Amino acid sequence: MGDDKTKGKVMNPATGEVVEEYDYLTEEAIPAKIELAHNTFLKHKDDDLKSRTEKLNKLADALEKNLEKIAKTITTEMGKPIKESRAEVQKSAKHCRYYAEHIEEYLKPETLKTAHKKTTVVFQPLGVIYHVTPFNFPLWLIFKGVIPCVAAGNTIINKNPTICPRTGDLAEQAFVEAGFEKGTFLNVAISQKHSENIIKDKRVRGVSFTGSTGGGAQIAALSGKYCKKSVMELGGSDPIVVLKDADIELSVTEGTKSRLLNGGQVCIAAKRFIVDESIYDQFKEQLIKQLKTYKVGDPMEEDTQMGPLAKSDGLDQVIEQVQKMYQGWWKASSWR
Repeated sequence: MGDDKTKGKVMNPATGEVVEEYDYLTEEAIPAKIELAHNTFLKHKDDDLKSRTEKLNKLADALEKNLEKIAKTITTEMGKPIKESRAEVQKSAKHCRYYAEHIEEYLKPETLKTAHKKTTVVFQPLGVIYHVTPFNFPLWLIFKGVIPCVAAGNTIINKNPTICPRTGDLAEQAFVEAGFEKGTFLNVAISQKHSENIIKDKRVRGVSFTGSTGGGAQIAALSGKYCKKSVMELGGSDPIVVLKDADIELSVTEGTKSRLLNGGQVCIAAKRFIVDESIYDQFKEQLIKQLKTYKVGDPMEEDTQMGPLAKSDGLDQVIEQVQKMYQGWWKASSWR
């Protein structure tokens, strides 16, 4: 985790403009954040379910109230079309309402039939959870993992991606606006090397990571080193398989959406197409035709369907892949 940077930078990927420069949290400041999260946990774990339900619904209200502000921040920081950013905020709000509705059902003690006189499973919170999220869904992937944890009585220290710090800050503000005590959800801007400082602290009881397989391997190793419970949601490499009896028009439409959603920066996106030979030419013709209709442009415009890639290194990788593909095609053509 050798990252010695002390500052972060927000750059609008659509314009190249530096929106903001900010300081990472220092190593000396991290224990105070953990202490605040831990002390808040000691109170939050005893909140009755009715109180948690009310706060989760108010959290959804806060997200919906600030929808445009949050959506524009997401688009500015990582470049997805504004319609997709709004949908991300709305999905996060629905997630809050879902757990508000089902919290009693999920946390209700369970009585099991065993050889013993009485066996009961009781669900208790762990404590402070260190939660790490990636850039592709900088708000939704906060709420996807955090809301169940908070509903169960845990508190969160969240590390948002370094290119999307303001999205994480807005999430923290929404928690406060909803009536959660300061320390229930804390968004921290830290360099990668300081993740170990958080994970090794005895007051941190669990780790949740969503991101690349390489990053997950590092975080999982640290979690194992310090014997912390952990959940890893890592990268995927998923195909779309089109059989000879498939609806070609539907397959093309769904395949195009899968590949281009969020600029293709989705772990479950169709990374490759496996098409039955008998319909290959027809599928290819329709796919190319549909791809040409997609509007690539300013992500703040309402009719833009695909914005820029979020990070320059991602763009470099795509360019390299395209160059290798054409080099391979040229060599094969020359050989023939």
